Amino acid sequence: ATLTGPAGWTRSASEASIAAAWPGAQLLGVRGRILKRASPDTTSTDEELVGLLASLRGQPCDQLVDRLRAAAAAMALLEQPEALAAAERAGICASSLIPRLQQAVVHDADDASGLAAALSELISSLSGQGEHTLRLAVRESALLLWCRPRGAGTGTRLWRASQLCAWACETHWAGLDLTGSRVLELGCGTAAAGLAAAALGAREVTLTDVDPAALRLAKRNAARNFLPNVRVAHLDAEASEASEAAAEGRFDLLLAADLVYGFVSPDRLAATAERLLEGPHARALFVHDGDGCRSEGARQGVAGFVAAVEAATALRCVRSETVDKDWVTGRELAAPLLLQLFAAPLHPN
Repeated sequence: ATLTGPAGWTRSASEASIAAAWPGAQLLGVRGRILKRASPDTTSTDEELVGLLASLRGQPCDQLVDRLRAAAAAMALLEQPEALAAAERAGICASSLIPRLQQAVVHDADDASGLAAALSELISSLSGQGEHTLRLAVRESALLLWCRPRGAGTGTRLWRASQLCAWACETHWAGLDLTGSRVLELGCGTAAAGLAAAALGAREVTLTDVDPAALRLAKRNAARNFLPNVRVAHLDAEASEASEAAAEGRFDLLLAADLVYGFVSPDRLAATAERLLEGPHARALFVHDGDGCRSEGARQGVAGFVAAVEAATALRCVRSETVDKDWVTGRELAAPLLLQLFAAPLHPN
């Protein structure tokens, strides 16, 4: 959600809640400095968070609720390591707030004041389970993505396969050119790859997932980055029936990052990709994670993915590359990633 202020300036609901509980003079331009984080000379924003957290001590109940909500919102605007380091400097931790949470619940089971809810939200962030911001560099700027680095499930984290998928789009790997194309991301989660495609010139981007929580997060991330022509739709990548996304037509490029895990069937996944692609230059880009800690089924699915796809569909692999070094730093990766590009047989690369 966004709120529009004077002269068309917009801010997120989280930023608005901070401003309501913490005077603008003390915020010192949190939002502006975060948006400039790509610059190495930018001053860190964690000092404002330290002040917010330190202010929690000794506040009356009615003021404490607002301050707790503002602190949780401020933590969400920072990357997780910085937010937790600021909390440590302020002398605030999850365990120090839990007794107060217990008191709030016992005192008022209905929690009419919202104190327990506000305490719970901040405790979640301090314990590593809450929402934080991650930056994904795209060309000269950066996408700002809400995520839950240690949240339940898989759809609210930024996985390295998604980051590599965005890099492949940006660097025109295997001749990819997103300009003016219709793009669909399967299993989008935080929507890092799909939003990168939108930022790189795609005409339309459809973000899909089977998880409603992931879809809500994808929608918020699209709005946060002011990217036009982005829509969100439910799609089970393994289902054979038509979906909300499929009903909108077919696409020039499909992006699928780290979908072959657990019990996901490569052949059904490929059938979905084939059904949604259209045009002589249509492609499907799959990015797999070679993490040895994955299940045996996941490892076998990645190893036999090309064979499974080509046996089940008309798609053919036109480029495959193993990535064993970080594409930004050049450092050796603990486990490799695999890029695979598929196309219809009559239209190789």
